[in-house]
Amino acid sequence: MGRNNSTARLSLFACINSARIILLVLLCYSVVAVTSLGVVKTSLPSYRSLQTSLTSSLQPSWWGSCDASNLPYDSAFRVLVKYHEKYGDLVIPRRFIVPATNEWPTEWHGVKLARQVYNRKWWTKHIAKNNDRVSQLNKIGFVWERLQPEWNLFMEAMVTYRSIYGDVMVKATFVVPRDNDEWSKGCWDLPLGNVVHRLRLRHDFLTGDTAIERKNQLDGLGFVWDVSEYNFK
Repeated sequence: MGRNNSTARLSLFACINSARIILLVLLCYSVVAVTSLGVVKTSLPSYRSLQTSLTSSLQPSWWGSCDASNLPYDSAFRVLVKYHEKYGDLVIPRRFIVPATNEWPTEWHGVKLARQVYNRKWWTKHIAKNNDRVSQLNKIGFVWERLQPEWNLFMEAMVTYRSIYGDVMVKATFVVPRDNDEWSKGCWDLPLGNVVHRLRLRHDFLTGDTAIERKNQLDGLGFVWDVSEYNFK
């Protein structure tokens, strides 16, 4: 019964995804930007960015919470191949959710793909003792750096930002650019400015036994905890 309900639920939201695709097309032609000269020009967001942002807004609350950790490796490889065919790489946005359309493996519909495959537990279970699988994944551009904890990737991005800009006063809107060799591929598309903002506001990452050590790492980079006080000086 539970499986039947799940199938019916996915069929329903396949229809929603068809509507989403139409919205994507309309948005691509309706978004405009005004330049400093007052000239209006078309500004077309990438399909991947629009798909990622719209997925969460058009799907039900359970969408994105699906667990694919117990699916076999062959199933995961199929969905990764499909992603690579569609987007040309495996730099999967952290918020990307597999759409409920026929071109994607059904068992992966509604799954946050990056969370599932760029995960040490997944690597240990499916890859660690299988060299042939490492070779398979290398051929489609698996980003091994993404297997690091998010804190490590964040710190790597902060070190790179400082080497480029001379400080770590990251603007809230800053996102690590892709296709830029100055940045590790594992950091591409990381919303670094947003992470910094949340770290100041909520002390994300700074809990538990590692809190003091991590704070010291940030202090060593010249991290500014109170921007208002810093600007006042």
